[in-house]
Amino acid sequence: MEVGFSKIENVTILSIKGRADVSSASKLEGACKKILELQEKDIIVDGTQLEFISSAGLRVLLRLAKEVKKNAGRLAVAHVNDLVRNIFEISGFVELFPIYDNVVEALSHFQKKSQ
Repeated sequence: MEVGFSKIENVTILSIKGRADVSSASKLEGACKKILELQEKDIIVDGTQLEFISSAGLRVLLRLAKEVKKNAGRLAVAHVNDLVRNIFEISGFVELFPIYDNVVEALSHFQKKSQ
């Protein structure tokens, strides 16, 4: 799994490539800790290249969402494949943060909420 992040305006884009499972969750957690250390508030998880997410990966995102919310921030997920979307739905994570079809749509939603 590869993890990276970038910024578009005031929003941090967390990109995940590969599988977010028990063997790679610590790498994802490290990237999330770095984002929190930088005190980023609005975060979009870009799942364009995310192949699969297990409960270990979901736990990392849940912790990130809780910390972001404590800091009055927002977290959204964008552009996930059908398998990953199904995992989010079955686990109830769609109730915790929105899932958008793409990053542009998520950014647009963040901008509307800021106005």
